[in-house]
Amino acid sequence: VLYRKLSYDPLRDLEPITMVAARPAVLAVNPHLPALSVKELIALAKRRPGALSYGTGISGSADHMTGELFKIMAGINAVHVPYKGGPGMLSDVVNGNLQFTFVGLPAAQPFIKAGKLRALATTTLNRVTALPGVPPVADTVAGYEVLTWHGVVAPAGTPSPVITRLHGEITRTALAWGVASAAPAEIDAINIHHASLAAMRRAVATRRM
Repeated sequence: VLYRKLSYDPLRDLEPITMVAARPAVLAVNPHLPALSVKELIALAKRRPGALSYGTGISGSADHMTGELFKIMAGINAVHVPYKGGPGMLSDVVNGNLQFTFVGLPAAQPFIKAGKLRALATTTLNRVTALPGVPPVADTVAGYEVLTWHGVVAPAGTPSPVITRLHGEITRTALAWGVASAAPAEIDAINIHHASLAAMRRAVATRRM
């Protein structure tokens, strides 16, 4: 999507070891924007094509791609404004210089709790525990789902016993710390549970993202 040519093929040249986290984003708006739901935001954007702006912490980031996918699937025209980091972008949404953003839940949550941002939706298929009153975008835009994967990989050709040992040790350590480390067959929720290394490989091979 972002690069015409890479010096490596991530599916051919990297061997997945384990996934350690999957981060959802939240669609948040300035609390004074006259949109109390995703449906109302889409309607507002369609009435004023190109007039709404959304920001992300950096151009080409996962949150940028999340926003662009939303534009395509919702059929709206909104201007992307990239920043050199999340704090400045969030400040401009809070101050009304931007109308909305897609941003990671941990970064947005303090502003949401303080009433400085209004959370309209999450990018998961189901509601998340941290924001139980906030619906997923998919309730309005069918099929919309975005999770950012955080995983560990090794160079292709790494001996299988090494991969298996690393997978086991990382999983064991993460579970000891109370962190959910896993290799899921399907990455479709924020709660990640342990599965086999083979399942992780299948997930990476079938989800060419």
